[in-house]
Amino acid sequence: MLTGVQPWCGRSVEEIYDLVVKKHKKPTIPEGLPPPVENILHGCFEYDFKHRPLMTDILYVFRSSRNAVHGDDGDRTGEHYDFKRIIKWYWLH
Repeated sequence: MLTGVQPWCGRSVEEIYDLVVKKHKKPTIPEGLPPPVENILHGCFEYDFKHRPLMTDILYVFRSSRNAVHGDDGDRTGEHYDFKRIIKWYWLH
């Protein structure tokens, strides 16, 4: 969603199963995100669901990061990603 590139693109179902289920590989988190968003995304990909963040924590991080993503406190909108579009999508859904 952040990069527009599907995770594991070009890999077969068997390859994805091997990487994710057997080897516990995780998708790459894009650079340039506000640190709290990056941290919460890392937590979302924890293999053991008991170690994943609660939805309330995820919402808190996205809400508290809105200003950084919108660039209201400096130009931290990122060079590679259209964070304004992503956040607009997030608030509409």
